[in-house]
Amino acid sequence: MVEIIDKHLVDLSGIDIGYVNKCIPFMHRMCNSSIQFARAVAEKSLLDLQAPISSFGGFALASLINSDRCAGFAMATKFLDADEVTLDLAVARGIQHSMHIIDDTLDPRALALFEKLQLKSDEEVVIATIQILQFNRVINFESKLSLARAFKFNGSSRIADEVLQLFHDKYDFERLKTPDIRHFLAELLNINKLDGYWIEKFLSSASRHCPEETLTFFKERVSNASSQRNWDLRPCNSGAYSHQRLLFDQTDKTKLLLEDVLLWMQSDDSELFTYRARELFEAMFVPFSPDVIRVFQTLVHDRNCEEVQFIAKLLSLDAKTVVFENVELVEDLFERLRRCGNINLKMIIGHFLIGANNGVKRAAFGQPYDEDLELKERSEQILERISRYSPAFDLYQDILENADLRIQDSIRRSEYLQE
Repeated sequence: MVEIIDKHLVDLSGIDIGYVNKCIPFMHRMCNSSIQFARAVAEKSLLDLQAPISSFGGFALASLINSDRCAGFAMATKFLDADEVTLDLAVARGIQHSMHIIDDTLDPRALALFEKLQLKSDEEVVIATIQILQFNRVINFESKLSLARAFKFNGSSRIADEVLQLFHDKYDFERLKTPDIRHFLAELLNINKLDGYWIEKFLSSASRHCPEETLTFFKERVSNASSQRNWDLRPCNSGAYSHQRLLFDQTDKTKLLLEDVLLWMQSDDSELFTYRARELFEAMFVPFSPDVIRVFQTLVHDRNCEEVQFIAKLLSLDAKTVVFENVELVEDLFERLRRCGNINLKMIIGHFLIGANNGVKRAAFGQPYDEDLELKERSEQILERISRYSPAFDLYQDILENADLRIQDSIRRSEYLQE
């Protein structure tokens, strides 16, 4: 048997790593079927990190742990003591593939190795360690949460995404308490870009369950970006970067949150702060829900002229919803702005005009855009209902004229092509 093991080691040590990776199913079966072979692979891995056979150290450790826990964990400890990334990964993968669950928690010896792996600085090792919890779903929630909280994100969105995936299940997330959510938000604070599906999923759920804590988190990120003058720090995901909508407007604190954000946004007029704060507002509330619209209807009447002008610019971020589905709000807004006297209504109309024309447009070849036809039709309907003397009349008239100009231009182009 020893000769066979030696032959395997000698033969495989000379093979390029690409070919060795194709041998994974074979090596997995060999390690599981022969404890002597598994031990030889583990010892070879420990002695020669450059040997291709070291790629299978994780399989060997898993087999040793399953067959002889004492010998397997002793070998894993030697691997960690060597302080080599390849061996650290082998330990993490060995624990992943071995049977080490006792009464729905980690075996104490596996737990000791797990805690050592958590302290490693290499990102790949930390991710492989997190995956131990992902692969073993029978671990009870309390143990999983305790172990997950011990991970440091260290500014890595990859580590954060892997940890937060542990709580992707709605039932698991709802078992998190406010201090747990605060803890993970604090770990996310110093990550430059919140890239990752599970990060976005977590923040979406957190915005509904702990809206005040989550808003504080986002505001602090915006302030950090502004104070550091760091355009590379993206405080929140909005527009093309957003794949999960924040749910602040689905809480019973929508009015308080909106008023808080409006006041905070006006506290700093620097370019970076203004830009990122507007992105946050957009991520939180656009498209506007009926509850948000109701809050704005109240604010338009209650706030001073400077604040109403600021509110008008924010409303233009979802111009189509506001202009065509909330005509009464538009009329009240422009009437209030007119009474203020010193506000350039043409500039405000310009903001809404741009917003109303944003978005993807569709048309058959040589035909006007469907969206322009819709803008014209809806504007005409509203113009028939509102007073010619309403300050909002000019907004709808401008939308109609702009849409009509593009329609006529499309017709002229079509005629030119037919000639």
